[in-house]
Amino acid sequence: MLKWSNIRLILIFGVLAFLFGFAKNRHANRALMEVKITFDTDKNLLVTESVLLNELGFSMDSISTQQLKLVEVSKLEEKVVANEMVRKAEVYLTIDGKIGVEVEQRKPILRFFDGGFQYLDRDGKIMPLSTNYSARVPIAMGVPSSEIKQYYPMIKAITEDELLYQNIVGIQKTKKGELQLELRDQNVLVDFGKLENIERKLANLKAFYVKAKKEDLFDRYSKIDLQYGSQVVCTKK
Repeated sequence: MLKWSNIRLILIFGVLAFLFGFAKNRHANRALMEVKITFDTDKNLLVTESVLLNELGFSMDSISTQQLKLVEVSKLEEKVVANEMVRKAEVYLTIDGKIGVEVEQRKPILRFFDGGFQYLDRDGKIMPLSTNYSARVPIAMGVPSSEIKQYYPMIKAITEDELLYQNIVGIQKTKKGELQLELRDQNVLVDFGKLENIERKLANLKAFYVKAKKEDLFDRYSKIDLQYGSQVVCTKK
């Protein structure tokens, strides 16, 4: 025989289930109020909010005609991530009838030319240029798309060092397959040589750069060679 306390608990759970179902159904049938897109940065946007709204199939005039129950979050995420400027995206619904879209952009770390300009991003993947923003990154010439990923460890190492990333503005692959670096505001050629001993060569270049800036040495040399072990060999003008 059921006790009154048990009956009361059953009634309470029944009422709660009804209210939850009612609220859920009401929420699903309500009109969409807003689509709010936020980016991981508020500057240097590679893609705009209006472009993503269009790719999601929304416009400012059509948002209020949509019902929340027709919104498929997973499919919206797929559409956002399909944009070549987007690295990650999270789409969610809020209790007040809005769609939230959080976007993490891809980050270019190198621009290279192979019949046209493209980017290499921080994950080592090739991406197109943006029509909305031009990233200030080093430019590589003479390196085709088929080889560019081989240069990722070198570019990543440069990117992770603030001084090198600010001052190495160009990379040129010669016909011999060797690399030459161009420094910002310095009329001097840097012979990097083959794509080997990357960390050692960059460390040597950084140490020399700091010394040369401090002692005003750049005007004395036409070439800096990083190919000789722990030495930096300079050719005078």
